[in-house]
Amino acid sequence: MANRIVTVLVDPHAIGDGEMSPPVVGQVVTYAVTFEESDRFPDAHSVRGVIEPSPEPPRPGRGGVGGEGFTWSGVFRGEGWAADWAGPRPRLGPVDLRGHFFASFSALCRNEIRGRVTRVRIVGERWTYDRGIPTARALQAMRDVEAAPQRLIDERSDRSAGRDECLVESVLVDLDLDDVPELQPRPAFLPLKVSAADDDLWLLDRQLPRVVRRRGESISIHDYPAPVVDHWMENDRLRAVHAAAAGCWVSGRSGLCWIGVDGSTSRLSDRPIAACAVHDDTLLACTARITTIP
Repeated sequence: MANRIVTVLVDPHAIGDGEMSPPVVGQVVTYAVTFEESDRFPDAHSVRGVIEPSPEPPRPGRGGVGGEGFTWSGVFRGEGWAADWAGPRPRLGPVDLRGHFFASFSALCRNEIRGRVTRVRIVGERWTYDRGIPTARALQAMRDVEAAPQRLIDERSDRSAGRDECLVESVLVDLDLDDVPELQPRPAFLPLKVSAADDDLWLLDRQLPRVVRRRGESISIHDYPAPVVDHWMENDRLRAVHAAAAGCWVSGRSGLCWIGVDGSTSRLSDRPIAACAVHDDTLLACTARITTIP
């Protein structure tokens, strides 16, 4: 049986900013991906899978037959892969969609594809504008390379006011979903942030509701009552640990928890916490309405 191959268009900005390493033939990669329905992409192709619609209402802003002016979202699943999905029509269950897989910044996607890179192509497109709005994309060239460069041609930012077209390059990657090593178990603790008070050092896990307390040579692990986190935005921007003499607080999207030096834990609030400050043994917390990325 032939291996399963998925073709993914990689966002050149994510490569240029350093979030993604430039893809190299032979390496194993994991990409956060979205499947975008459209025939306008040069790599558009038909893909069969199952749509699991999001309970969130459609977002305005993108037109389409049967759903003009709105974009529905959900998860698009196939054999060995899952991708965020956005389309101009409401969909449910088995579907055959035309579009492409797009890998971009992990903050924008919740689903991932893992595979070995078997082919890397640089795609050059000519973008046409009408009064500053891109209206068409035409394939100019496509070439195979062993490794993608860190920087690609993108004339959009320096396009002069009177210019109605520009050249944009991106990276097209073929991924073999079967030729990959077995995933290793996650370590019991992956540190994200740290806070100290007196001789106590408190470390917060990257995804699990777990902290480690270190005092001299003594180390203890404590789980607190909060959900497991699987989204980059929550990890890096909201979750934080705040040390005090008697223990520590952990704040974030899921609220506020307390972990005492005696190992006791309690959930103090379910309200999302945007920022905190500690003075002696007093915590000042700022709550906020948190907007979830669909």
